[in-house]
Amino acid sequence: MTTKAFLSHFGLQTLRDLPDMEMLEEAGLLSKDKMLAGEFPVLASDEADQLEADRRRQRRGLIAPRRTLEQLQ
Repeated sequence: MTTKAFLSHFGLQTLRDLPDMEMLEEAGLLSKDKMLAGEFPVLASDEADQLEADRRRQRRGLIAPRRTLEQLQ
């Protein structure tokens, strides 16, 4: 179950705004092969805290969204 608070926290309006498996794979955030092998990426708490702080600033319009390398090329 996904709550309205979860959606709001991540700046989403509906469940349809969530990325699908293909989008996660294309972004390099998910790999079926790695999942089947039991390899899961883990963020260091400092990195996770920084990412969350950046997301909050982005939602407030204080900083521009991070760009992936592919987006910059």
